[in-house]
Amino acid sequence: MSPTAKTATAATMVGASRETTELVREVGVVSDMNDSPWVDRRIRTRMETVVRPIIWDYNPIPESLTRRFFNFLRAENHPLSNADFEPRIRGKMSPTTDTAVADALGAAVRRLLHPLVRILLRCGIPYGVFADVAKGVYVDVATNDFTIHGRKQTISRVSILTGISRKEVRRVKALAAPDDAGAVERYNRAARVISGWVRDPRFSDRGRPAALPVEGSPSSFSELVRDFSGDVPPRAILDELERVGAVRRLRDGRIRLTTRAYVPTHGQIDKIGILGIDVADLIACIDHNLQAEPRDTFFQRKVSYDNLPSESTDEIRARANKLAQKTLERLDDLMSRHDRDTNPDGPGTGRKRVSLGIYYYEEDYPPEDS
Repeated sequence: MSPTAKTATAATMVGASRETTELVREVGVVSDMNDSPWVDRRIRTRMETVVRPIIWDYNPIPESLTRRFFNFLRAENHPLSNADFEPRIRGKMSPTTDTAVADALGAAVRRLLHPLVRILLRCGIPYGVFADVAKGVYVDVATNDFTIHGRKQTISRVSILTGISRKEVRRVKALAAPDDAGAVERYNRAARVISGWVRDPRFSDRGRPAALPVEGSPSSFSELVRDFSGDVPPRAILDELERVGAVRRLRDGRIRLTTRAYVPTHGQIDKIGILGIDVADLIACIDHNLQAEPRDTFFQRKVSYDNLPSESTDEIRARANKLAQKTLERLDDLMSRHDRDTNPDGPGTGRKRVSLGIYYYEEDYPPEDS
């Protein structure tokens, strides 16, 4: 009987689940590299590169699967069965961790997906397209964020982490990522120009954004774009700001800022681009807070009431808009003083991206079941 066949048979004999049997059949058996009469060179190589790193680096193999696997090793009197893995399991997990976390995460993801799926269906995106995108993200994250220090990430390891076959992992890696048609870049450049217009005294008039000539002076719109948007032609930025309704032309040819924030009101691609930026930042913030020590968490708060009269929301929304805009402008002023794009000779080392977002939402409260 071949080593792999013996492994699979033994796993079945000790009552292992089909998933355990498949894992054993796929990789042979975890080995501590001691001699074993039924582990040949091919299987030992695959164990070292695929399975052992996953177990010893605490990556997400379900606890129930891990315990069954080690029960199998004990039944085979394998040397690794006497390792110190059990205390490490107890220190890292509890018997209820897998189920409790999976249930909570499943409920959270289901809530998260409801508004996203509404957008997808409204835009005519079927489930199959979404599933392909999700699969690609699984592969990207497993490849880039779950590496082992000093080791190159392998197709096999990505396959085990994600549950996606190695053949499919290779196929997904070969695909081009979806293109947002430049929406993110437009958002960033236009937002920087508006921010500079609002806070830089060269482009203000008694504390308010001044109406600027297109060119011909140190305080022109062209100078503003060169200072805050790099080498993009001023005409391209002007066209973009006019397209989203952020500026208007005066009769004398000057450009007047009509809003203190870049909020696309027309182009659907640009609005969807903001969806990808802002929601991703919020989820990344929550992910950080799930893992960080209390003293290292990022600010994450909201205020919410679910029994307000409809007549009150106009006042609340107007007040929230005013307070939120004022807060963001103050923070923009603080951050711009440290921004090395604006102040290339500023002190400090490293490079950080900092983002703070505020949102307002209201909806009709669902009626109670009768």
